[in-house]
Amino acid sequence: MDPAQVEVAIKAAPQGSTLEVRVSTRKPQARLAGIREDRIEVWLHSPAQENRANRELERLIAGLAHLPSSQVEVVAGAKARIKTILVRDVGATDLAGLLARAIGGAG
Repeated sequence: MDPAQVEVAIKAAPQGSTLEVRVSTRKPQARLAGIREDRIEVWLHSPAQENRANRELERLIAGLAHLPSSQVEVVAGAKARIKTILVRDVGATDLAGLLARAIGGAG
């Protein structure tokens, strides 16, 4: 996928970048499923109970960005399908490139 398509969901932030995602839980595997309504569609295996899906989401994004999970945090929408994630120390353009490759490989 072209990074420009992913950039619609990513904004620069003082600490790094934020990204807007739409989460679907209880899927067969965790992955980035594409772009939907200017958000990154994310499938998670974990249920949305006891914060498990949020932790899985943070680990997934951290792994794709080659960062420790401590640098990725759900900062808005913790109990909703639409979430904002802060990715510390990664610029918006770099993050778009990393996530575009991950979406392109999801198939």
